[in-house]
Amino acid sequence: MEKDVLDAKPDFALIEFGGNDSDYDWDRVTQAPTEMHQPKVELREFEALLRDLIRTLNEHGVTPILFTLLPAGAEQYIHWLTKDAPDKRSQIIDYLGGIQNLADFHLLYDAVIRKVARETGTGTIDIRQSMMGEKGDYLKYFCVDGVHPNEEGHSFFARIILDFFKENYPALLKTEMRQMRMG
Repeated sequence: MEKDVLDAKPDFALIEFGGNDSDYDWDRVTQAPTEMHQPKVELREFEALLRDLIRTLNEHGVTPILFTLLPAGAEQYIHWLTKDAPDKRSQIIDYLGGIQNLADFHLLYDAVIRKVARETGTGTIDIRQSMMGEKGDYLKYFCVDGVHPNEEGHSFFARIILDFFKENYPALLKTEMRQMRMG
């Protein structure tokens, strides 16, 4: 973070993580489907890392802005994971106790993001609600894996970010636009 963010001395840092943290090592799951497995980053550790990140940014005068987690297309993700090994699909679904449980587990990380944002007074962009509130299918914003935004998804992200700044920091945008016109 120091090299990528703090050295640049930004006013804001947009923080979007948790999706990969809540994921599992699916090869291990399929090799030992009856054993207990942990996500890549356990929930308590995820919360501690998020709090530490916010504290560090605040200490350096950077305003953190959190994103809620993207809504995952659980069915699409499992299909993507097992596209080259369809026999593993049933092992993963059995381990999870159903596809919906993957989406529900993902929501636990989203809840931590919301809780930490509330408790630390950190601004939040609710990308999840924005996408799910869209008319039509929110999966149109994702690549075939069901978890990574496609080009349309990135454009949607940009609009939501701009709307957030218009609503919460309107003077900043007006100043930036004036400077761009003059420069």
